[in-house]
Formats: sequence, structure tokens, C-alpha cells
Amino acid sequence: MPGSRSRDEAENSSLVSSAPTFSHAAAEATYAPPPRRAANALFPAGGFMEPGRSPGGLANPPAENAVAAAERASQKIWRSYLYGQLANVTKAAVWWSMFGTLMISIVGNDSAVGITRAAFNLALVLVSPLAGAVAERASIRRLLGTTTVTRLLIWSAAVPAAWLFLKNDLDRPDLFLLCLVALMFFDGVQVAFANVVDIDCGGLDTLSAQYDLPVDDSLRNKMNGCHQMVFDLSFIVFTPPIAFGVYLLSLHLHHLLPDSWLPYLGSDSGVFALVSSMSFIFCVLSVVSLGCYVFGLPRRSARQFFYPEGGSHDGSCYEGSGGGHTSSAEGTSDEMASSSRGNRLLTDTVDNDSETSETQTDLSSVHTLSLFQETASRLEDVRDGLLIVLREKELGWRLVFLAFETALEDSMVSVVIPELALQCCVTAFATWGVLGGSASHGASPSSTAGAASVLGSGIADGFSVEGSTAVPLDAEGGGAFPVSSSSAFLLSAGDELSVSSFDFALGGLPPFSFFSLPSWDFTLTAAEELPLGASPNRAFANLLAVVIIAVGKIGGSLAGLYMNRRWTPPASYSRDSAYRRLFWCVLASSFSVALLPLSQFLYINRLAPTWLCAALVLLSAFAFFLFSTAPKIGFATLLQGLVASQQVACKVFGFVGTFVTVTDAVVIACINMVFTAFLPSHFLSALLCVTGVYLVHGLIEAFVGPLLILEPPTAGLVAGAEGDSGDLRGATFEARGREFAMDARDGDAREVAGAGVLFDASGWSAARPANRGGQSFLPPHRGPEDGATGFYWTGEAGASASGASHYPLAADQQQRGVSRRS
Repeated sequence: MPGSRSRDEAENSSLVSSAPTFSHAAAEATYAPPPRRAANALFPAGGFMEPGRSPGGLANPPAENAVAAAERASQKIWRSYLYGQLANVTKAAVWWSMFGTLMISIVGNDSAVGITRAAFNLALVLVSPLAGAVAERASIRRLLGTTTVTRLLIWSAAVPAAWLFLKNDLDRPDLFLLCLVALMFFDGVQVAFANVVDIDCGGLDTLSAQYDLPVDDSLRNKMNGCHQMVFDLSFIVFTPPIAFGVYLLSLHLHHLLPDSWLPYLGSDSGVFALVSSMSFIFCVLSVVSLGCYVFGLPRRSARQFFYPEGGSHDGSCYEGSGGGHTSSAEGTSDEMASSSRGNRLLTDTVDNDSETSETQTDLSSVHTLSLFQETASRLEDVRDGLLIVLREKELGWRLVFLAFETALEDSMVSVVIPELALQCCVTAFATWGVLGGSASHGASPSSTAGAASVLGSGIADGFSVEGSTAVPLDAEGGGAFPVSSSSAFLLSAGDELSVSSFDFALGGLPPFSFFSLPSWDFTLTAAEELPLGASPNRAFANLLAVVIIAVGKIGGSLAGLYMNRRWTPPASYSRDSAYRRLFWCVLASSFSVALLPLSQFLYINRLAPTWLCAALVLLSAFAFFLFSTAPKIGFATLLQGLVASQQVACKVFGFVGTFVTVTDAVVIACINMVFTAFLPSHFLSALLCVTGVYLVHGLIEAFVGPLLILEPPTAGLVAGAEGDSGDLRGATFEARGREFAMDARDGDAREVAGAGVLFDASGWSAARPANRGGQSFLPPHRGPEDGATGFYWTGEAGASASGASHYPLAADQQQRGVSRRS
């Protein structure tokens, strides 16, 4: 039939030509779950769907061509979203690594990190409920594009401009700090809106819902794994070269900048290099992300959005884990938020009366609530989550420990390591007088005035050498220490050097002599005259901090690799399970922090060579992240299991994100205050106090944590009992004075003798269903012999009665809202 054939070809050509615009009707008619996926590739060569071949080698029919065209469009969308996210997570790694040093450098005060992070986290807490409600109504393309552009303007334009004009031109550091806090708050607002559509916080499901793309657990695992791998590798292989480039830039800025810009370099060209480099990095990576979103994600109107069950947002994810955010953190909070959005158990078991916004399947029904009402509903969910956590002892303590684990890890990245690096830079400068610094532009490096502008006020005109009288430092030429021509070394009055040998800088490089230090006998007795501002080059301090963090992340990556491949979560939460070993890992990570003050003590008193002191610092960072990452992953599973036992899990997860974010800001501010309270001359004392905080946390969690969170050993668990029908294999439980044994073959409950296992406060017995985080469970029901005892049973949904495993529930578990589902 010629007419019919030409009509088919015309329709086929129309479908293929319309594929790049991704027609909603065509996608709805042709998309289906993929029948087969490539095992070792994120994006299969044949696409997410591989249309079958026609038998006998015939050409594919027009319908298959339409499927292939739609598949190519879907691949473009997935790739564009993934590549944009990878550029964004690389930017997050740079932000986490350089944030602490940058804030202290541009503000000129140790308290800068605590103040700015408090503003940032406050914005996350306040805006996250609104961001979750907006995400259900707005286009993911618009959200990603808007937040990316706004953060680009903040870090590439607003922060550098405020530093140049308020801090330098107007010389108003107080006004600059106020402006910086406002910018950090606004940046936190943007991160709150970006988090709800990120890969690790449910963005895959949102993208799938808005573009009708097929998504399953295999794809989620692949893209989440790729996302996490790039984030970890960025700390290790990307940020150190960036930091080294910033340091090299700081050494040559006075040659690269025009004369009119030289006054902005001030006494430390490293600060200018840090600000300009952060601006450039944010600009480049943001442009890459923005290009992927704008050109890779098609436009779609709001009326086309479709949200399947479990694809909505609760706004509980946050960037606080270095990473992050994650920083990190980024880490535990990401896994929890991901579970609260993508896990069907959490949405299927929600009370339909109070969690309407979490279980809607169509956007039109979501819009029955206004934006204000939806935001208010989410705030009520946070309040309800707080009440549940206060009622459940194990859940509450696990959340408290999780919050402090996350906050102390973020504090290590944002505060402790940058402060240590800056202090090492100051000490090295006082010892060798180099590190790439130079005197103020326009002054002689050998002059006292030039040196005063480098070191700040309080510079006197003499130093003494052991066994000799004081040697004056005059302005004619005797004021310069005989080191490289690019640096000057001056000591204040009262500073004493006991010198038995000298090593001079060669070629402008720091004269680190790894094996000659034991023959030196330096003692700085007036370190208060060398404040933090005496560092000649903050870019070098930033390089030290980034390298230390990178070494630590290597340990964290190794621990994560082991936990993901070798560690299996225990089926029970008893104190004799594998969870107990994770508490000892927390203690080991806390003890590793003690190596930091030890290295400082050995270095100050010249009891060890420089290379050994540096090795202790790197070993401390490596061991801290190695031993803290393993329990963070394992305890995330434990917390998710405790939360999943609640019938309003989404409420609990919403409160978890809020509580962890608030705790993160408070702990970072407190750690920062410790360093601020001590003078620079007593940095070792401040470091000892901070180490004490980590040790107290480790001791409490190792020895008290298992008693508060885990259950008593299951020694009384009966393996089986003899019944009338033969060998009865099951578990024996004690509930409200009665003991039951469940037969896995027929599901009957019968009263037997023997020691049982008491139910915990969550209503689950010690022998909880294994891996229930990915299962759905039947509503509680009574056993045949329970009568009016108030005792209930549950089982895996979808399993046959003959093959299902049934689990007992305490009566108070049923009273927590389970009955409202029936």
C-alpha cells in the first residue's frame, strides 16, 4: 500500500526530527523500563533502553526508531545532569579545602570561620523547608541554573569586590565582616535550594519525574557512586595542584599586575592570590555546570511535571560534610537525605493523614496546598520529628552522636587544620624568614621600615645570638638576615635565637633541611611579637592545609572502600554485634588527633627533625579520617534502621537534617572560639584544649554509647523448639510477660517456654528483620492466639504466607499511628 507506507515514513521522520526537543507525548508513549543494562558502564552504548531487533534481519519498524530517538534524548539529559553535577561537586571540594584559610586571611581574625559558617548553616536550617516545597513546583532546570549563577556572582564578584573596596580602599574591616556574613547567609540560601535537586539528595528522582525518564536502583547506585568518587578524588588529585598554583601565583603577582593594583597586595600577596584564585575557580566550574544544565536539559512547563511516589522533597539534606560538604561533609547526611527521598519504605509507611505532601503522586494534588501551607507543613514535620526523637531513647542518642561526629569532622577541615597550617607558616617564617614572602612594594627589603610593613607593628631593632651580645639592626644594611634576596628576617626585642648552624635559602625556596634540624637549638621566647598576621604568604599556609586534608581524605577513601565492599551490616543491634567495633573506631580517630599537639611540642622544643614533625601531622590526618569514616558509614545504616522502624520516618529524617546542621554550626563556632581565646604564643595550649574535646567525645562514645544505643547481647535467643508439627525453627520473643515463637513455615504464633529477648523502646525485638531499609512491611496484625493482649505482628509486604518471615511488634508500636493506616 504505497499511501500507507509513505504515511508511515512521514510519521517516522517526524518522530525522529522531534527527538531533540524531547516531546512529552512521545516520551510518555515510548518510555519503558530498560530490559537490560550494561554491567560495567554508567551509560550503556545502546542507551538505557535497548530496543530489540526484528526477526530475520528485517529493518526496525517505525516504533523502534521512535524508541531509539527518545532514548538518545534521555541519554543526553542524564549525561548533561551528571556532568553538571560533577563540575559542581569538584567546586564543592575546592570550597571545603580552602574555606578556612580564605576566611581567616581576608578577615584577619581567627573567629572568621565560626562566624561565617554560623551564618551559612543558619540559612540552611531556615530555608530548607521552603526549598523542599519550591522543588515540588519549580523546574529542576531553572533551580539548577539559578543557584549556579547566583553562587558564581557571590564568589566571583561580590566577595572579591567587598574585600577590595571595603577592606582595602575604605579600610573598614568591621563593615567588610558584616558584608561577608550577609554574603555567606545568602550563599547558604542558594545551597539549600541546590541541595534538593543534587544527585546525592534525590535529584535523580526529580529529574526522572519531570522528564519521564526511567530510573531504578542500579542507575541510582552508579550515578551516586560516580558522584561520590569524583568528590573524594577532587580532594586528593585536584585541590593540591590548585593550591600549589595559587602559591606560585602569589610569588609572581607583583610582576603580573599593573602598578595601580600593587597597593592591593598589601603586606601579603598570598591573600590577593587566594581571593582571585577562588573567584576564578568558581567562575570556570560554574560556567561548566551552567552550560550542561542550559544546553542539556530541555525546557518544560510546570504543567508537564509528574512526581511519582517517593520523588518529592523534604528539604532535609544539607551541605555540612566536607564536606560539605561533605562535606562532606558530606557523607552521613547525604545518605540520610537520599534515603528519605528515594527509599520507598519511608514514603509507603507514612501516615497519610499528616504526610500528604510526601505521598502525593501527581503535581496537581500537591498544589492543593499553597506554598506557604506546604512550608508550614514541613516545619510541623520537623517539630513532630523532634517529639519522636525525644520519645525514643536509642534514636535520640544515636542522633546526638551522629551530629557530633559530623560536626567534629567538619571542624577538623574548616578550623583545626587551617589554624595549624597558618601557625606552621608563622613559625617557619620566624625560623627561616622565607616562604616566598617579600617586603612591601616600593620599600627596600633590607630596610627596617620595609620589614615592619611585612611583620606588622611591634618590630624592634635588635636580636641576640647565644654566647654573644645583642647585634643591632640598623637601617643602613645591617637589618636584614642573610637569606635569599626575596625575603627579610627580623626579630623583635626580646626574641632570642640559639644558633649552632645556619641553612640559607637557595633560589627563593623555603630552606627546609630535613636532616640538619637536630643540630639547631632555636627557642622563641617572645612569640607573641609574631602574630598570625606576621605570615608573609597565606597562600603557602593554604597549600599546607590542602595537602593535609588531601592525605586525610586518602584514609577516608580507603575506609569507605572497605565499608562498601567488605562490611556487612549486622542483622541485630546487640552489643556483641559488629557495631561495637565501630565505637572503638571512633575512639581511635579521637586519639589520632593527639598527634597534632605532639608534633607541635616536638617541633617547638627541637626534640625531633622537621620531617618527623610533618609526618606526625600527616599521620594524624590520615588516621583521623580513616577511623572516623568507617563508623560514619556504619552508624548511618544503624540510624536509618532505627528511623525506619518509625511509622513517620519522613518526619524523623526531616528533623535529623535540621539538628545535624545546627549542631555543626555550634561546634565549629566553639572550636573556633578556643583558638581565638588563646594568644598566638599559646597556640599549643589551644591545640591541647581542642584535642581534649575530641578525646572526651571519643571516650564517651566508645564506653557509654553502646549502653545507650545498642541492645543487650542476644545470648538468650532460642534457636528452636519442638512443637506438635515436628521441628519448629524460629525465634522466641518475650513481650509483655508472654513468649512467642514464630514458625517461618506457616506464620503461626504459639506460646513456648524459654528465655526471651525484651523489646526495645522502638517496638522491635533484638532480632530485627535484616536489611529492612529496602523492604516494605505489612500493617500490624494480631496472631491467632493473641486475643486482647495488644500484641501485633508484621511481615514483608508482597511475600506469600508460606514463605514470609513474620516479626513481632509491641503494642505501643501499634499505638504510634500504625492503626491509622488501616
